Amino acid sequence: MRRSIYASMALYAVVIALGAAEKLAPQLRVPFPAPSIYRPALDVLGILGSVEVVWAVAIAYAAYSYLRWRRLPATLLASLLLAEVLDGVLKVSFSICRPLESCQPYRILAVDSYSYPSGHSTRTFSIPLTVRNEVARWALFAFAAAVAVSRVLVEVHYPLDVMGGASLGIASSLVAGPIVRRLGLHELESGVGERVQ
Repeated sequence: MRRSIYASMALYAVVIALGAAEKLAPQLRVPFPAPSIYRPALDVLGILGSVEVVWAVAIAYAAYSYLRWRRLPATLLASLLLAEVLDGVLKVSFSICRPLESCQPYRILAVDSYSYPSGHSTRTFSIPLTVRNEVARWALFAFAAAVAVSRVLVEVHYPLDVMGGASLGIASSLVAGPIVRRLGLHELESGVGERVQ
């Protein structure tokens, strides 16, 4: 438990350092556009990593898990929620405009107009470490990496945005487990039926 807290703190420090570097050194904001032929596939990855789709799948999985086994994936949901909140706070804090866009700094309601960190990367990387199945975990990491790369190739993020988002997502998943245990919510993951017996 202590190891995961220390690792998450180190990753949160990396997130802050990458954001500060991108904010203070605009020359690091280099877009990498993909040829237009790849755009449809990249757009699909963007849709699959969107807040609406990821949360819909997470909630559907939680509902299925509860109905099937009387379990709730509390760590997964906590990781995703923590990642989303911290992503929004950091976007407003750094207020770096996206490639090819102009934005008005410090408009709180315009969180999505900011570039750092990438919300798609943050949310997709916040999930894999909360999954117990090894094959599913690696498949989710591959999916998260594909989503992250797609955000750079469609020119809505810079490379440091997705690196910061990936670090933020992984850090959130590392700290979510200890938070869930501290709040006593880990019992939800073992299943209602198992607790009654």
